[in-house]
Amino acid sequence: VTQTWVPADLKDQIPEENQNPLLALSKATVFAYNTKLSPDGCPVKNVWDLTEPEWAGKLVMQDPLGKPTVLSFFTQLDAHGNQALEQAYQAKYGKPLKSEESAAKEWIKRLSLNKAVLTGSDEDISGAVGAPNATEKKIGFMSISKFRNNEDKGYHQAACEGMTPFVGFSYPKYVAIASKSKHPNAAKLYVHFIMTEEGVKHEIGEGGISGNSTVKPLVTPAGLTDWQAQLFHTDPKGLLGDLQNRQAISDFWRVNRG
Repeated sequence: VTQTWVPADLKDQIPEENQNPLLALSKATVFAYNTKLSPDGCPVKNVWDLTEPEWAGKLVMQDPLGKPTVLSFFTQLDAHGNQALEQAYQAKYGKPLKSEESAAKEWIKRLSLNKAVLTGSDEDISGAVGAPNATEKKIGFMSISKFRNNEDKGYHQAACEGMTPFVGFSYPKYVAIASKSKHPNAAKLYVHFIMTEEGVKHEIGEGGISGNSTVKPLVTPAGLTDWQAQLFHTDPKGLLGDLQNRQAISDFWRVNRG
């Protein structure tokens, strides 16, 4: 249905792992906190903290059933994030995780049971967490694009730097050409354009990185200083598995949400 085309003159600038499928850019969703209410740093140090009673009803996130990127994060986490979650559990509780489920599903289940506040937009999350008049400490699981509210609206937000085993997740945006495109050369022009700084700057102007390694990030969100090390990353080889497991993970969330 689609085919990957890598511009020959840019190929050396695009890491091999970004070439098939061709990664135009990556965005991120992170755990964020109110820096005014917690001036010494994020009050949550481990993703398992969010499953504890003290954080019940204090995590604000989009409903995974209506947010494909969060749902894909869950399926990817179950596919290749279990070891990291097991190690984070051991670090927090001093004992191995014992569960009939995978570590990812156990974390998802506990997160769901802990009364996360679900919204329909990242803007709502940003307002609940970082607004100047906020009085209660909350954690938001939101797009880094909403950090612009710090400047635009006087919000106080930063990513939970140092959170174990990840601060959030990155998600890819690929570019491809329809196999039966009526104007394949025009499509190639667009592909070439989006893989340059000029073409991608409007997409990454509020946070994100290009699939072209020579294009430097335009914005460094507060608390997100090392994109590669701090985030959980999508494995492009697992995209088919995402699609196949999406319904199962959706049902798992729904059942445990109650």
